[in-house]
Amino acid sequence: MRNFFCKALSILAVSCGAFLVRFNCFAENFTLCDGFSYQDIPCEVQEFMKGKSYKENEYVKFEDLRLCKVRHLGFDGKEHEGKLVVAYEVKSPITGQTVNVAKEVLEIFKDIYDAKYPIEKMELIDYYDADDEKSMRNHNTCAFNFRYINGTKKISWHSYGLAIDINPFVNPCFHPDSKLVEPAGTEEYLNRNLSQVGLIKEGDACHKAFASRGWEWGGSWNDPKDYMHFQKFSWRCQRPEPKYLTTNS
Repeated sequence: MRNFFCKALSILAVSCGAFLVRFNCFAENFTLCDGFSYQDIPCEVQEFMKGKSYKENEYVKFEDLRLCKVRHLGFDGKEHEGKLVVAYEVKSPITGQTVNVAKEVLEIFKDIYDAKYPIEKMELIDYYDADDEKSMRNHNTCAFNFRYINGTKKISWHSYGLAIDINPFVNPCFHPDSKLVEPAGTEEYLNRNLSQVGLIKEGDACHKAFASRGWEWGGSWNDPKDYMHFQKFSWRCQRPEPKYLTTNS
């Protein structure tokens, strides 16, 4: 009889543990409007991201991130559902106020959609094994990817879910010193006077949607000249750290 109760308690403990794990990695959605929502990162998405865009680290945990689903128009003129992983709530290193970044991202992409500004593709970088070059060459708009800035030991703002690369194939990143262009083979798009679908220009609908909410455009930098890149807060700010990155700390 004693063995029976011990076995029953063990089964109950395992069942409750499984329930709690599932409960902790999925919660309610937030919907801005039809086609624009975010949620905690679901269990299956967490598993998909592990070892790719998400690596064990001391800075960012899954609970700091949200999965955004947004409606967008592709270069084909048709509607598509895009997915981005971005930061949830962060404390501004400028004002100290809490900013709901995930909600702000929904608002940005709603503005872009309403303006009929085309975004070719928007899927998790994990489909490319978190390889930036592969993702960029496939014209994929993406956000979170825990990595270091090329050639440095600095953690990229993408690592915090605070940066988004838009239509990267026609909005390349140029490094003046090395003459490196990312992704490879996109040198022609360094000419910003081209009439090209999805090419970001200062003052266009895409730029305005980000800039009006305090996002900095890499196309305004000198080195690198990163036309695809938008990030929350200026690169001049102190980089986020765990002690004030999350509102839960």
